[in-house]
Amino acid sequence: MSGIHLPLPPTDGGNGTSATAPTTPDGSPPATSPGIAPVGPTAPMPSGRGVLITLIALVAGLLLVLVSTLWGTAQLRQQADRLATELERFTGAAAPSQVLPPEEVYGYPDEEFEDDFPFDAEPEQLFLETHREQRTVAAGARYGFDARAGDLLNVTVASERETDFAVLELTDGRGNYLAFAERGGGRFGPAAAASSGPLELWHRFDSDDAYTLTYHSELLWGEDDIAEVLTAELHDGSGAQRVTDVDAEYPTDGSLPTYGFDAREGQVAVVTMRSRSPEVLDPLIRVYGPDGRLIGMDADGGGWPDARLTVRLPRDGRYEVEADTFLGQPPRGSRAHGYTLTVELIEVS
Repeated sequence: MSGIHLPLPPTDGGNGTSATAPTTPDGSPPATSPGIAPVGPTAPMPSGRGVLITLIALVAGLLLVLVSTLWGTAQLRQQADRLATELERFTGAAAPSQVLPPEEVYGYPDEEFEDDFPFDAEPEQLFLETHREQRTVAAGARYGFDARAGDLLNVTVASERETDFAVLELTDGRGNYLAFAERGGGRFGPAAAASSGPLELWHRFDSDDAYTLTYHSELLWGEDDIAEVLTAELHDGSGAQRVTDVDAEYPTDGSLPTYGFDAREGQVAVVTMRSRSPEVLDPLIRVYGPDGRLIGMDADGGGWPDARLTVRLPRDGRYEVEADTFLGQPPRGSRAHGYTLTVELIEVS
């Protein structure tokens, strides 16, 4: 049959494949479809060296994360130890090493709080007719009252039997903490409370508002009915004399700013430290007496993050104020941040 050409099987003489490109019957190369590229050689697989470098980088990243986590944990532990030291320094007792359930702390495993627990009770009103009130309380009470800017509040609680744990706490109309005094319990940041004798709280108000005073002691969880006498009094604190006025940058070399002032026994000192950079500088103040003993400390009494301590001074002499920061901030070498510190003295008759 003429005019018909049958293609022969390609061969390279060995494995049946041909090294020559296929041709058409007239000998020209076959046409390719537009947009379809001829198949080229495949990309080489990663070498063993590349895989090794990738693994090393991965391990280094994991080690960096681990080291950062351990360093952060160490910093938190260091700050916790520092707070425990401050607590022991203030209360004279070592901080508990672990948080215990209430039944192990108070020894009342079957105690159930009644509906009139003072934290939830409707406040009983004070100062409706007089600026001095005296009430008999049974281990717990909650009071409400109005005060004006410049008023100076003094509250004392005397008991027939001294307790190991008692707390006075003052809040504003929005429930924000203003001041508290305690005996025992180990709470950090309170105004000073004597280890013996009546429990006492002082506070000077900055604004006209409604305020709430809460008191409770360990007797609340006991069965004994022991009378306690709470005395609350409002004084005029508007005639304060400012004896210290500081506006400075907080040091970044790790030093602790300290300021002194002279005062007489019975005067009330209002010490306030305010931060110009609250996201970094969280004030904490301590006041030491002429004998070097700590008589009071505060962290948020001026409204977070500012600190304010109001305390009656026990004797004539020179007092020292430490302008510290909560958790030791700012760290050494950081940018300086501004703060103010004032000390005002009030004569109380």
